[in-house]
Amino acid sequence: MEIGQFIDYKGKVYEIVDMNYRNGEKCYDLVSKDGEYLLNQLIRYCRYLNKPFIPRRRNQYYITSNLRYKRHNEEKDNTLKKKVTNILNTNYKILTNLKYNDVGKYKVCIVAIEELLEKGFNPVYFTHFCNHEGINSMGLYNFIMQYSKDNLFVTIINK
Repeated sequence: MEIGQFIDYKGKVYEIVDMNYRNGEKCYDLVSKDGEYLLNQLIRYCRYLNKPFIPRRRNQYYITSNLRYKRHNEEKDNTLKKKVTNILNTNYKILTNLKYNDVGKYKVCIVAIEELLEKGFNPVYFTHFCNHEGINSMGLYNFIMQYSKDNLFVTIINK
């Protein structure tokens, strides 16, 4: 914020005419076009809208509480979504780098589950279930994974 800059507060436009410090924070003297003064006002930028506002409390960083709720809910959603996306991408890269043999119209690879786990594969995350040739399977994008009966090996089909 600079002297001469304008700020909208409660439907009125105020001009910043002076700046000083209060408790280590910059405070401003404001004057409206009709001559109303607001002295020694703290001005912060809303962390959601990035707009200047005059806080009513010392610990207020959002214009309204609804904006604070929105910001925190978006952060929660994004962190969970990012975590799952990162795991799926890691699994996809691991499956892509395996060596496949052509079997009919598919490319097939049989791998020990321990080998996949050593490479960082997370078997809990997949994108879909499918029924491939009468066998219930899990899918990861274009890959189909069929586990052996003893759960030591997995057959990976690249469609």
